[in-house]
Amino acid sequence: MLSIWLIGVTKLPELVIKTSSDLYNLGSGTLRWNDIFATGTIYADAIRLDDATGKLQIGSAPDLELYHNNTNGYIDNNKGNLYIRNNVNDDDGGNIRIQAKSGEDGIIINDDSYVQLYSDGAVKFQTAGSGGLAQYGNLSVDHLTPG
Repeated sequence: MLSIWLIGVTKLPELVIKTSSDLYNLGSGTLRWNDIFATGTIYADAIRLDDATGKLQIGSAPDLELYHNNTNGYIDNNKGNLYIRNNVNDDDGGNIRIQAKSGEDGIIINDDSYVQLYSDGAVKFQTAGSGGLAQYGNLSVDHLTPG
């Protein structure tokens, strides 16, 4: 069974559910729905919730998929670049943090500033404002080319 939660939605357009043999008009106007339960695939223009695959698919092809296979979670992009962005509407100073383990940073991209790479919760590399690189701990290099 596929569950959809419409949270905080108070004004909805007319909603019609189509089955293989019938149409069910759920009406329009000011409504508040807590849960909609459905089996099969739900389509909403370029958004698809596929009950068979468990994927949230976005785009006409679908181009972007978000899913979990009971072992791992995935974000799959099948067309163009994948952008992870922050401060889209304004510059609120928020950073982008990637954590392989909850509470343990792996990569921090600081707003208008440096990027930090972590290992086991400790910063190991950091870009510098002058275009340089700061390194923490031991560094092992096989070959360096001046440039």
